[in-house]
Amino acid sequence: MKATGRWSIVSLIRFTVQFAWAVVLAFTVIAGAMFIIGLVTGTSLFPMGFPVYLEANSYIKDLRGLFEPGTVVFQSFAGIRVNYFSFQELSISTILVGLIQVGLLGYTLYALSVLKRPLNSMALDRVFEPENGKDLKTVSLLLLFAAPLKYGYEWFSRWNFESVIGTAELTLMPPSFDFTLLMAGFTCYVVAEIVNQAAIMHDEQKLTV
Repeated sequence: MKATGRWSIVSLIRFTVQFAWAVVLAFTVIAGAMFIIGLVTGTSLFPMGFPVYLEANSYIKDLRGLFEPGTVVFQSFAGIRVNYFSFQELSISTILVGLIQVGLLGYTLYALSVLKRPLNSMALDRVFEPENGKDLKTVSLLLLFAAPLKYGYEWFSRWNFESVIGTAELTLMPPSFDFTLLMAGFTCYVVAEIVNQAAIMHDEQKLTV
């Protein structure tokens, strides 16, 4: 299978990114509409919910009771990620975390929109265009910034959970930092530099000829 051009690996990646872009666009529109409706009506029920991490020890104990002793061992080094939906009246913290959620969806939509441009060019065998490297470098920076933004959003969501719902019978865990986004950002930056150097060499070769 070809790496670039039509019916290639890049074409498959472009299709996947296009599908993800359409899904994120739909979620952004729905979340934005529900956020506006919530502001008007005073309700705080958002369609996607907000993330929070629960301590897994109590759930592991319940699981151990389903098996015979000595047959299986469960371990958990992080909390269980769940999404919560509040039926309480709209509060300042819920408005802020909802606004951040819509903003992150828009951020993701913009990153996917930028990523589509070099993929479209490579799918049409326009690999050595300088704009491809610039767009990939922009995507890499967006990925690098996405990791701390996501981490901060999850911390803010936890604070909203504690202030609105409370944790009388629950033990919350701190959110986990997403190093996958950092690695993806660094990888995309390396690819962007390779594409830039390839474009420069391609231009120099054309001038030499």
